[in-house]
Amino acid sequence: MDVARLLLAAAGQVRLLGAVVPIGALAERARLVAEAEAGRDAVPRWTYEKTDLTPLAGQLDALADVLDVRAHTDGDGMARLYADRARELALEARLAESAGTPGFGARALRRFQVAPDDAKRAEAVARAWSTLSSFDDPGPLRSSSGPEPESLLSQMRRAVFEARVPFTVCTREDLLALAATGERTVFVAEGRTLTDEDVRRTVVHEMEAHVLPRVRAASLEPKIFQLGTARGGDDQEGYAILIEERRALLSPRRRRSLAMRHLTAVGMDAGASFVEGVRALVKDLGAPPGEAVAIAERIYRGGDGARAGLGRERVYIASFEAVREHLAEHPDDEDFLASGQIALEAIPTLREALS
Repeated sequence: MDVARLLLAAAGQVRLLGAVVPIGALAERARLVAEAEAGRDAVPRWTYEKTDLTPLAGQLDALADVLDVRAHTDGDGMARLYADRARELALEARLAESAGTPGFGARALRRFQVAPDDAKRAEAVARAWSTLSSFDDPGPLRSSSGPEPESLLSQMRRAVFEARVPFTVCTREDLLALAATGERTVFVAEGRTLTDEDVRRTVVHEMEAHVLPRVRAASLEPKIFQLGTARGGDDQEGYAILIEERRALLSPRRRRSLAMRHLTAVGMDAGASFVEGVRALVKDLGAPPGEAVAIAERIYRGGDGARAGLGRERVYIASFEAVREHLAEHPDDEDFLASGQIALEAIPTLREALS
């Protein structure tokens, strides 16, 4: 049984982040921003494409059970890594098919949970970052998707060309982030206005933390590098922020933005609705209404706005702190993080397998 091939195929079917994009996301986002800017409660009317991934989730759980037996009886550490990734994919499949339903938030919290001590430290960091000034001189403003050489689209295409990697760069109008990396595509948001710093940071973030690790992973054995380990995607986001810090791109404005996302997720976990999350961002953290809606949409996506959503951003600062601390003590382990979506906790098993 080619476990890696089966799991790679399953990962291609799940596509969690795509499943939590609401139908008509762009129009609904514009309506929510208009409501917030007018001083009214911005109540989402999100609906989602329905998918049936229950059979796939069951198959993944069954495969994980088989791998669990192998890991237990043979002491096979790699079987444990594949079993954990199979279970994570099963959970993501159930998440993808339950977008917009009452049980979505609880499942999302299971997938993107943070250990209590790490969560406490991340919240403390977020609260400190939230007090930083975001009114530094932004310099000239740029377009995200314009044809001019200074735009994010042009700079991303230049970086891909110069790195000679098999990726294309195209735009997406419904993208929440400024950019996102898929299997062989970097997507850039359409029609945004951003600073030179945003352009530089986004190119570095996508290329060094997402694109190049994917390229390296494709040629490595075992195939777990290409597949990624359980929670590898989470630690890769922490690694990406560390790269920003090293390149002097983790500015006060960027830290404050990450803090606002984190604290909105904390509020959501405590029971706040989307409306309450937007209100807290505006009144407590000083976010402009349009920015508040955009941040809250990232946190609550996949939900209905009244109950909890995906909350993926709760792992970013926690993973950043963990990755930075780990690499300070074990600098050689960066080779693993730079070679795919590899979680810190998986590194000892991979090191042993490769020795």
